[in-house]
Amino acid sequence: MGRASNGGLPKDLPMDKTVTINESTGLSGPREHAQPRALSAGGTMGRLSVQALVKDLNPSQREAVEYRGGPLLVLAGAGSGKTRVVTYRIAHLLATGEVRPWNILAMTFTNKAAREMKDRVWGLLGRNEPELWVSTFHSVCARILRGHAHLVGYPREFTILDQADQHALAKECCRELNLDTERFPVGLLLQHVSNAKQAFLSPGQYRSCWEGDYLRGRVAGLYEHYQEKLRRIQAMDFDDLLFWVLTLFLEHQQVLEFYRTRWTQLLVDEFQDTNHIQYRIVKALAEEHRQICVVGDDDQSIYSWRGADPTNILEFDRDFPEVKVIRLEQNYRSTSNIIQAASGLIQQNTMRRGKQLWTANAPGDRVAVYLAKDEREEAEFVANEIRHLVLREGFRANDFAVFYRTHAQSRVLEEEFLDSRVPFAIYGSVGFYERKEVKDVLAYLRALVHPGET
Repeated sequence: MGRASNGGLPKDLPMDKTVTINESTGLSGPREHAQPRALSAGGTMGRLSVQALVKDLNPSQREAVEYRGGPLLVLAGAGSGKTRVVTYRIAHLLATGEVRPWNILAMTFTNKAAREMKDRVWGLLGRNEPELWVSTFHSVCARILRGHAHLVGYPREFTILDQADQHALAKECCRELNLDTERFPVGLLLQHVSNAKQAFLSPGQYRSCWEGDYLRGRVAGLYEHYQEKLRRIQAMDFDDLLFWVLTLFLEHQQVLEFYRTRWTQLLVDEFQDTNHIQYRIVKALAEEHRQICVVGDDDQSIYSWRGADPTNILEFDRDFPEVKVIRLEQNYRSTSNIIQAASGLIQQNTMRRGKQLWTANAPGDRVAVYLAKDEREEAEFVANEIRHLVLREGFRANDFAVFYRTHAQSRVLEEEFLDSRVPFAIYGSVGFYERKEVKDVLAYLRALVHPGET
């Protein structure tokens, strides 16, 4: 057996333990170093003392930051300071000396959110803590696999495919399998493959689940061929990062035990957006020490179409029956009229844990509701309201935002704004008349109407 300071883990992984490794498993039990010395309640930690850290929190926020009794579920309403609770809880754990930076794992859903969270923690502490793990689920899993991919049959230098590469590979598989991509679009097939991986179903398990279903049978064939090609080119897609980490944890107990020992405090932001496989990874890590804090809002669970499972937050006490539930109900962002209207709507939901939002803010304008007979009347109303407020009440066009549920709804709004001469810009997508296919069709029509133009 050899002795190493990084124990088969990624080279950039900070260590406070000496690990003995062997060829079959990659590592054995870590040997603990001395625990950090806790600060006194009045001790300083750079910019803030421990007492100063929590003095500006409201009672519910402070309770969530200071609670150490085991599993914690923070139900945080919109605008109630949930990210603040996560960052202050991390800073408080470090300020009190209870854990070292590398004993904390905080996970969220975007790289931007992870960077902002880490920066806020560093700002509170008055110092950088590069050994603190604040990251997305996929980034955490990628780093784990860089150390242990050989245990699931991949080299540590595996490639991670982006969406364009995934699509190209799946398209190649469809061609080799003689799948009609007009009837079975590549994007649709890939979405079914992604759903299977998020449900932690192998190609064989997926085929068994959907035996006799014609579409899923085609998906199963593609899934199997796609995975074979991925392994042949030593590559993984984003869903594989989660799939193989959970496989690693289930099949190599010593690896799981190492990370359980290492990450003694787990935090998950936007917990309502977790899918089945993400929840199982979190559960596996926290199952023994039970020091897990999840923060989310069941009323904001809107991503089930991409795999998010709201039962993860609704039934968290199924796996953690001793969970402490804290509700953040004071809204700091909106007027009381908006809060009352939103609360009246969301209370109609039957699958929710329930909370009562309130705010100390002024009542503000009353919420107006307009019921249009169709989408064109709706767009006309929006355009007329904006024109009225701009011309009569001194507003500017960039004082307004128009939200819609799907990109397809932008077309009628664009047409109405163009007709009404209301200046606008579309964010997050390409305007209907700016889309390549629409431009191509218009060019053909223009050529038909004016054949002499070049």
